[in-house]
Amino acid sequence: MTASALSLETLIDSGQPIAVPGLARWLGVASSPSAAEPEETYEAFLNRISREAS
Repeated sequence: MTASALSLETLIDSGQPIAVPGLARWLGVASSPSAAEPEETYEAFLNRISREAS
């Protein structure tokens, strides 16, 4: 395992929010209200997707 993969795994396991720049744009949802935010944390993304799915 590379050092970067190990540190990313540690970061994810720590439960800290992870900012993913341009996540909405990468997913092609630029028209969504959250796309106005420059960064969306992974946790916020999962919460939003969960709300939209229900």
